[in-house]
Amino acid sequence: FPLPMEAVKEAQTVLLGYEKDEGFKSSGKSGDVDLSVRPPTATERQVVCGKMSFGSDFTIQQIMHFINDLSVKGTWDSQFQEGKILETYTETESQEFMLCWAAYKKQFGISGRDFVYEVLTEMVSPTLGVIATRSVKREDYPEKKFLETHCRGFIDNAGYIIRDVDGEKIVSYYNQLDVGGLVPTWIVNKVQIKQPTSLNATFKALKDYQFRSA
Repeated sequence: FPLPMEAVKEAQTVLLGYEKDEGFKSSGKSGDVDLSVRPPTATERQVVCGKMSFGSDFTIQQIMHFINDLSVKGTWDSQFQEGKILETYTETESQEFMLCWAAYKKQFGISGRDFVYEVLTEMVSPTLGVIATRSVKREDYPEKKFLETHCRGFIDNAGYIIRDVDGEKIVSYYNQLDVGGLVPTWIVNKVQIKQPTSLNATFKALKDYQFRSA
């Protein structure tokens, strides 16, 4: 029986809200990616954002399928170590809901981090696709279960929003997470702001990706 989708559905709502949030301040460009950050508040961790055009050669579904393919994620996310789908709850033409595990390499002397999280990939409308992720605490997938060396982090809200604007696909990436453990905030922020810059590499790898023809 599939788990209730509330948590990850809420993450989807949060991501869509970020699109209209005026709290994001520009932090320049990296390649073709426009970067911005919503600074932390008393109750919320910082949120990083990257936006980039992926042109008009790919459909929203193709872009989402590619981003979700953990077997190739290492080709465009240099921080990614390994990952797997733990459970698939629903899979329809317009919606996919699953539980995943992913590990990220150690950086700036911080040991590696891993996450157990739900992913909801949905065509919300014909011109809007959203990949929403949020961590879940699962006793059957405790810290150190998969990698002895890694600390468990927690994704508050993260994912991708892909809009079709007159045929052009505009991809926005958002990330708000707790890396867990005792890590100085400045290091966390430095690691985090690198994450959206990966959209440059995502687009490059997408162009080389072999889609299975239907």
